[in-house]
Amino acid sequence: MKNKAVALPKISDNKEYAAASNKLSDLRLQLIEAEEKRDAILIDMHFGKGQPQRNPIEEAAEKMLEDGSSPETTDEAKLLESYQDLITRISVIKAAIRLQEQVVMDKRSAASLEVVERFRPVHHENVRKIVAKLKELDEALTAEADLREGLSLAGFAAGGLTPMCILELGSLKDPNSCVYRYLMEAFREGFIDPSELPENFPKMTREPKNPVSKALKTKLNALIEAA
Repeated sequence: MKNKAVALPKISDNKEYAAASNKLSDLRLQLIEAEEKRDAILIDMHFGKGQPQRNPIEEAAEKMLEDGSSPETTDEAKLLESYQDLITRISVIKAAIRLQEQVVMDKRSAASLEVVERFRPVHHENVRKIVAKLKELDEALTAEADLREGLSLAGFAAGGLTPMCILELGSLKDPNSCVYRYLMEAFREGFIDPSELPENFPKMTREPKNPVSKALKTKLNALIEAA
């Protein structure tokens, strides 16, 4: 019977994360727009009306001192002022992006913790099924090898029976095999109990989880509550 697929959520379904992510996207669009305007002004200043030989603001100031006239802002001066305003705006937007990126990361962490805890039982059951199937497969592979070896030991020419072992997987009797290490890892992570390990496995007790992980979980829970 085929296993029913589990309906998985999307990070974009989380309203807090989606709002923070959308704000970050908007800031990045603002940055692109500001940088395009900056580049257009640079082109106008250097190629549009000829590259100015002197600072237009200084020229207007000198004229004011010479004849006492009110300072008039030239087109070049207006361009320069706009350019300087854009430089400031670009710096502010970049700083806002850095701050918002951290907000997005915090929201993602909080949402991830909630989803991981919700699906932890499903993950646990999936691993237990893998362990059960590996043990069943190991029994079948052992029976296949024992048949050929048994006939050979009994004096028969059993070369006509094609060896069908899975070398990459190995045997649960071999501590260096992949299948042996998988079961050991499943035990250490708490997916299976000592009684579920094959008899040839060493008798062990599971070490307690790192207390730092618990502290991290507490911190992420606080983020969820504050969100």
